[in-house]
Amino acid sequence: MRVFHLHTKSSGDDLDEWYDQFRRTHKCQGCGALGLDVRTGPIDVYLAHKPDRSALNVSHLLIGIIRIDFMRLFEPEFLQCLLVGDVLDRHGNPIEGFATFHSSKPIPIRSGPESTHRVCDKCGRFVYSCVGDEDYVMRDCLTGQPVYEAGMGDILLTEELYSRIDRKKWKGFWVDELPVRDTPLDGIDVFPENYY
Repeated sequence: MRVFHLHTKSSGDDLDEWYDQFRRTHKCQGCGALGLDVRTGPIDVYLAHKPDRSALNVSHLLIGIIRIDFMRLFEPEFLQCLLVGDVLDRHGNPIEGFATFHSSKPIPIRSGPESTHRVCDKCGRFVYSCVGDEDYVMRDCLTGQPVYEAGMGDILLTEELYSRIDRKKWKGFWVDELPVRDTPLDGIDVFPENYY
């Protein structure tokens, strides 16, 4: 199986007041992870400025922002697998042409033996940081979905969905084909359930 990791190049400009309130109420103050309460449904993001025309952006909350015309390349699968919300201006009006996305449980991207991990002392979550150039996904984490949230505004696509992208037309992201491994390189046999 071949999988492709799309990384964002651009970041949205969050509205400070809204961002601060969301961060205080829905993110762990120890590790910055999204609260499990907001992972159950779409998340609307308020921005001070319209995102640039990149296919993928990311808000300062690390919630993905996608151009709707780009997202349509992956329909209906994208809407079946991910939670899609609105991008709004400071007055609560929709910013046309953009949506947010995340999932209830992102797929973990892992790396080599230099990668670090810890347990957050505030929420008890398993916090993992990729270190090195050996990123991969574990075969047992692939659940048969064609698209996954890969965390921090990134997406992971199967080969079939990736083949729908005309790379000459779409800008604003990097692409890496990731190996699918049966054995980890980082020395962690099984990720705990609370890694996200």
